[in-house]
Amino acid sequence: MNYVLEQHIKNLQEHTWELCYDRESNTATFINEKGETMDFETFSWCLGALKNTLHDMEEKKYGIQIKTPLDEFTKKRLGIRDYKLITDEERGGIRSIFEVYSDENEIFTLNRFDVYNNRKLYENGFLAYLNRFEAECVLESLESFVKRFKGK
Repeated sequence: MNYVLEQHIKNLQEHTWELCYDRESNTATFINEKGETMDFETFSWCLGALKNTLHDMEEKKYGIQIKTPLDEFTKKRLGIRDYKLITDEERGGIRSIFEVYSDENEIFTLNRFDVYNNRKLYENGFLAYLNRFEAECVLESLESFVKRFKGK
């Protein structure tokens, strides 16, 4: 653990922090018992630690998330149909995956996520489930969009 990280942890442990919200400026800050505010680096580290803890708890409760495109075994096991891998790229240590498919429950799934440090992230992605009616509604708009920009 580097020195800066150790200092952030020490600073957090030595004080009692309170979240204070200012209605006039619409801002929130963490303030300790001495009236000192938490610096941005410590706050960012806290958010990262909470996010990692939440991820670990979810994987412990629900199982490890699939962080790769669906393989043939998983497709068969889940009754996946109409599978299409749109994107599977790696840039700068981030793997971006976008896949679409339907299943035997008549649900069409659009799954776009990134994998960074072995964590599945949706910050720049999305997970959408469409039933047949919703897919039909979206299809008309998608076809119109593709026709309008095709050949440009």
